[in-house]
Amino acid sequence: NWDAFTAKPELLVWGMTPESLQETATQQLSPSELETFAKRALVWKHRAIVQEEAELADVDPLEVAAKVADSYDSAADLYQRVFAGEQTEAFTALCRATCDAVRRPLLQGSHSKHTLVTEGQLMSRTTVDIETLDFGLFSSRPLPRRLFVECIPVFWVMLLSMWPTLLSNFLKLLWCVPILEDNDAGITITKQRLKPDPELICWSRDHFLVAIMCFIGLSVWCLGVPILLYLNIWAMKDRQSPDNNRKYGFFIQGYEPQFWWWDIIVKRLDVGTMNLVTYTSLAADEKAKLLLFPILSGCQLGIFSWYKPFTEAQGRILDVLEMTLLITRFSLFSVVSIILIFNPSTTVTMVLAGSLVSLMAFTCAFFGLHIVAQFLRGAAEDMAQEKKEQEKSPKKNKKEGKSMANLAVSIKNFAIHTALPFFLPSDDEKFLLQWSPQMTDVEVVSAAQIKAEQVSARRRRCTRLVSVCKQLRALVLRLGPSVERQNFAKAISEFSALWLDSFDQATLPIDTIYVLLILAETSGYIPTQTPLAETASQWHHHARSFIHGEQHGKFLSADNLVEARVRLLKLGAEDAVNLVTKVQQDLLASRKTPSHDSHAVLDKEPKSPKALPSVSFASLATAGWDASPLSLDKVKDWAPEKPMMVEMAMQTVQSSFVKKTAAPLQLPGEPREGPVASKLQVEVHDAEPKAPETK
Repeated sequence: NWDAFTAKPELLVWGMTPESLQETATQQLSPSELETFAKRALVWKHRAIVQEEAELADVDPLEVAAKVADSYDSAADLYQRVFAGEQTEAFTALCRATCDAVRRPLLQGSHSKHTLVTEGQLMSRTTVDIETLDFGLFSSRPLPRRLFVECIPVFWVMLLSMWPTLLSNFLKLLWCVPILEDNDAGITITKQRLKPDPELICWSRDHFLVAIMCFIGLSVWCLGVPILLYLNIWAMKDRQSPDNNRKYGFFIQGYEPQFWWWDIIVKRLDVGTMNLVTYTSLAADEKAKLLLFPILSGCQLGIFSWYKPFTEAQGRILDVLEMTLLITRFSLFSVVSIILIFNPSTTVTMVLAGSLVSLMAFTCAFFGLHIVAQFLRGAAEDMAQEKKEQEKSPKKNKKEGKSMANLAVSIKNFAIHTALPFFLPSDDEKFLLQWSPQMTDVEVVSAAQIKAEQVSARRRRCTRLVSVCKQLRALVLRLGPSVERQNFAKAISEFSALWLDSFDQATLPIDTIYVLLILAETSGYIPTQTPLAETASQWHHHARSFIHGEQHGKFLSADNLVEARVRLLKLGAEDAVNLVTKVQQDLLASRKTPSHDSHAVLDKEPKSPKALPSVSFASLATAGWDASPLSLDKVKDWAPEKPMMVEMAMQTVQSSFVKKTAAPLQLPGEPREGPVASKLQVEVHDAEPKAPETK
């Protein structure tokens, strides 16, 4: 009953930080958290055994109970082995072994008695929350030493921003040009003199001191700074951790994980070679310099086309923009070289110049439109988040009076809503993958079909001009069905290439698409700030709960698949292969059971979810549940030390068990519901404690 489930609320929240508990209480309870609560409640039904073994070992019984619960794969496994199977002796032996494992570090003096965190969890707790920092960098009123540490990202960005200027100024100290002059005998000779200061003869005694300073500056600033930055990032085991991302995210964000060094190495080499040609005598003739510029630009364009290092989010929009800029750069240097070297006629020069100006204008407009589209995308997400918060607290919003600030916000929202249809895809241009572990096929559907929206008669009667404008807009902003399908195909092929090439595997998983979809679905359950050492285990736990839970139709976008692949790549080959193998095994095992038989579903359309009856406190009481409202006084009696944390946990668990309605079809970005809630509810209700055996 409910009292048995809430018998020890301190155990349910054991090891949870106030931040994670606050997130759990205010958001949807994840499947892994719900299953953890159920496992701990089941273990506490045998609290007599746990307390007896913990007392003999002189350890905390809550820590022992939590570790024993975590040793089981699922609540169903625990229920079948201990309660249904009546394996009390095995449970006792497990408790005794857990007590020994907890007591051993205590004897060595390396762990505290109430510690139940791994090394990665400890690192995550000591990491500063970026959202609480000013500009994501600085804490409020830090000490001088703390301020210096927090300024490390600013130092690196400043040094790399000064890098091109320092490089050009240092190279100018070596820029020697030939100058004709008469010697004392009246003979015309050529001498190498310094370009910025012609009074200095190159490599004379005076210039030699300047050259030494130049070489020191080039070695320390132009070579040392990028190499030091590269080594710092290369030595990190988890480059995507919140603290490392705060320090070095400026240089690695936006790139694929394996190309984190692109901005530090390739970009620096590109700028360095262009400066080397411009400010040195590497090419003494001006025409030779003009020919080298398009050659170097073409080399950079070819290298980028081969690797394409940017992330694949939003249909590789970063790769497209970079490719457009590199093509424009190559065209610019090529046309200027042709005009200056070959000196064509006036007509040809005007045509080439006009074409170059048109190309530059198109590039600027193309780049600007995408910047506006990204801004509107972020603004739309912020407005959607504000709308959800207003729906959660309507009373607070009613109290707010009208003011000039509210009027400005209303005008801004109106302008954004007006501009959104021109820059963001409409529902008939958004395509998602409709799937479920119980479905035999994965179908590509549009968001308009999911929402059952019918095209209005006015839109059917749109003029040909509007249709052409919509097609042109889709072409420029990379929207529409064709682009969306290409994004899906690219995401699936990239996952296969990752598995075969980067992970060096000889065979693909049998259900490659389903494994990728499961990983993409459950990746949203894991916070982005989770340490890399814990990501694989949590991901597998969520995936297993999702597979064995009763699920309805799910919808995923191409960006969801890309994010899952990138996150899998960050894990490393060994952890990623183990994770995919375990998910594949769980999927095959679930299909062998009658409830997941693949032959039971033959039609492509997912069946509508079976509506669950609404559960009230009265129906729970009739079924034997004691589901009376939990007051703060009663919670304080359970946990005098942490009443607020325990009350939040009880409200979360109670709402998860009481509010059981039919799960609607979920779209990407909506809260994801746990697949094992109703199943665990029955297991906890049916579990009855067995009398412990006396020694």
